[in-house]
Amino acid sequence: MDSTSLSFELYEAHKELAGQHAESFDQFYKWGEILLSDFNQIDLYQLDASEVFKDLQNIQELESWSMETHTELQKKYLSFWKGLAPLYYTFNKHLESKGLTYSGSAYKRVAEQLRESGVTESEFNAIYFCGLNALSPCEIDIINSFKKSMKTEVIWDVDQHYISNPNHEAGHFYRSIIRHNSNLKADNIPDNLDSTDTTITIYESSSTISQAKIAAQILEERPQNNNPESFAIILPDPSMLLPLVHEMPSAVNSANVTMGFPINKTEIFSLLTHVIKFQENSKKYETQRKNIFIHHKPFQRFIKHPVLRYLFGEELDRMDYKIRKENKVFIQESDLSDLSIYRSIPTLFQTWTNLSNQPVESLLALIDFLEPRLGEDSDRNKINLQSISQLREVLTKLGQTFSRYPYVEKMSTFKRVFNNICNNHELAFYGEPLSGIQIMGLLESRALDFEELIILSVNEGILPRGRQDNSILPFDLKRHHKLPASKEKDAVLSNHFFRLLQRAKNIHLVYSPLTDRFGSGEKSRFLLQLEEELHQVKISSKKFKTFLAKKPKQDAVRKNAEYIKLLDNYLTNNGLSISGINRFITCPLDFYYTYICGIRDDDQVQEEIEDSSMGTIVHGVLEDIYHPFIDQELRAASLRKSLESVKDLTEQKFKTLLNQKNLFGINYLSKEMAILQIEKVLRADIEDLENGEEIKLLGVELDFSEKLKYSWNGNTIDIKLTGKIDRVDTKNGIVRLIDYKTGTFDNKKLKSLDLNDSFQNASNLELQLAFYAFVYGRNHPNKTITSWIVALKGNKKLYNQGSVKNLPYFGNDFHQAFDSFLKSIIDEMTNEEIDLIHDESSKYCQICD
Repeated sequence: MDSTSLSFELYEAHKELAGQHAESFDQFYKWGEILLSDFNQIDLYQLDASEVFKDLQNIQELESWSMETHTELQKKYLSFWKGLAPLYYTFNKHLESKGLTYSGSAYKRVAEQLRESGVTESEFNAIYFCGLNALSPCEIDIINSFKKSMKTEVIWDVDQHYISNPNHEAGHFYRSIIRHNSNLKADNIPDNLDSTDTTITIYESSSTISQAKIAAQILEERPQNNNPESFAIILPDPSMLLPLVHEMPSAVNSANVTMGFPINKTEIFSLLTHVIKFQENSKKYETQRKNIFIHHKPFQRFIKHPVLRYLFGEELDRMDYKIRKENKVFIQESDLSDLSIYRSIPTLFQTWTNLSNQPVESLLALIDFLEPRLGEDSDRNKINLQSISQLREVLTKLGQTFSRYPYVEKMSTFKRVFNNICNNHELAFYGEPLSGIQIMGLLESRALDFEELIILSVNEGILPRGRQDNSILPFDLKRHHKLPASKEKDAVLSNHFFRLLQRAKNIHLVYSPLTDRFGSGEKSRFLLQLEEELHQVKISSKKFKTFLAKKPKQDAVRKNAEYIKLLDNYLTNNGLSISGINRFITCPLDFYYTYICGIRDDDQVQEEIEDSSMGTIVHGVLEDIYHPFIDQELRAASLRKSLESVKDLTEQKFKTLLNQKNLFGINYLSKEMAILQIEKVLRADIEDLENGEEIKLLGVELDFSEKLKYSWNGNTIDIKLTGKIDRVDTKNGIVRLIDYKTGTFDNKKLKSLDLNDSFQNASNLELQLAFYAFVYGRNHPNKTITSWIVALKGNKKLYNQGSVKNLPYFGNDFHQAFDSFLKSIIDEMTNEEIDLIHDESSKYCQICD
């Protein structure tokens, strides 16, 4: 019986025992599948379940011991452990009533029956058990029962090297078995592994994927007249199969793939999981808000999936652009009408409420929709079509299982069940089993011998896999009852590995030192054992470097004719802004990419308001409020009236920007903060006016443009200087150029500007103030000008700081000095002898890096 159905049967036994106190299947499944594994091991090792679980109960009670009375939660916790033995017996009785069983129970019954009754008459003259290794007590009893009743022989495939060493993992099970069953001992054990006829080469690959290139190179260098049937490539990590097939050299005429490719590594499986993820997310948000459909993040991952992009690229690009441009945090049904896949399978996008049938039916509809559209014009599509066939079987069987056991209530549980089933399914590759190079997994190599071997991924974490012991039984309890733990699992893999080598003559072992999502990056201890223990074998090591295609990192850009043309257009048409100047000073190469080439980051959906957007909203509301007062003297009464509209204006701008009808969490708090900052500006003006100050508003969000004469290549051109000033006013006759900062700002960053150093030590903020004063002053030469940065966050008083010290009025000396400074910057931009290079001290270059 498959493990998924067994989990449901175990749940029914739990419900039978617990009655009205039974957990939901969603709660139960997380530990129920682990419990099944423990039940199986207990039976295979012929243990008394009540004794094992009583010991476990005692351990938990000791750990929970206290002088205080147990809380209800502690009592519930201890009752769980107390109920495991009854659940074991109820489960077995429940299965027996249905004529069902699981493998451990079946082995236990057969062993007991043979022990009591012996082997009945057989049509065979002799029985041979060949190549076995990790035998459980039940399996040993079955073999012994045959030996007592008829001619039976156990043929071991072991080597003296690891059998005679009491510490060698590969011989662990053999030594353990014959210690208590001397009648199963092998007569003659060969000593082939440590042989002078064997050559081992260990390759260090420059990357995980490039291991496939090493295998290809070994194949290309191999003499063509060598027998290909005696050659095998072993893949302990099945995800290496497709890279290997891709790199297979043309000289290899035939190859037989005898391993399966995990279905959970296929593109179609990943597409189905994207659907499950946005459905899971949709359910989550459905409980919090009304009229919500699909959250944009899982939906965008879905529409960017390579299979869908291969079939519907243009319409999905339009959808992705619409989501980003309109800042759609949630995708509603009305947004999907242009998608072919929605028109064909609307249920795929509608929230699944009945998990017993809707998920399976919708996913089946999806693969039925895809299948006729995927042609067999490429190996990739052939694999996709084969995976569709397998997944159809999986989903059909899953639908039948859910019909019999309608207990799943959460998408997270459906996802877990679906993933667990797919973890045990593989795509079968077909070939000629008796000809060509053999490509297989480590398990498929059992009982087979090859003269020449390539084994990839010989990394710790893969070979062996390390500690992966899913069990509710602690390690010390397993040791006490002689149950297998992680040590025994490693011993199994060790035996597979060393047994495979023991008669090979030419062995190539490849590992990668890099840590990535494909491997651990640590050399397997099996390799270290070979180097330490095999004294007769010729062992050598090689480092293998491959040069994978990478985007070249450009550390410098020459100022060629194309650059000069683009720069001229930028300076004379687009305009030189203070942000461009500061970017050039910070990193010339980043300036080139951003301002000359026009490379910008793609728009992204904002779920939570970003700092830049916060500034946009605050500036926008201030513009709406103050715009009617341009060229007027401000009046306290009018501004007090404007205070009443701040909340509504701010909330509307937030909702428009975020494309949300209601604001929650951090967005709500950001809105409240924005309201406070806007009100702070109004209240500061009201206070000044009530104190007798005279303020005349000259402009808000004022765009400016000024021409700067510049000599370039013998010609005089007009450099366009551009920018935007948040607010321009006069206070008691003095012009104020005001730049509002909605984020945190430390006015200590503003210091005295020294004209003698030609602004070389000025900060970005100081240059910004100076730039505004310079440009505005050229258009208003007779005005007394001050330039301000005003922090709206944290300061009670707005206008008690912010002006650049020592230059409150920006006179003629300043203008001459700043004119020279700007031209020195432009000189460097235009100087063809100076390359545009990345400044290593710059921390904010996105494109350079």
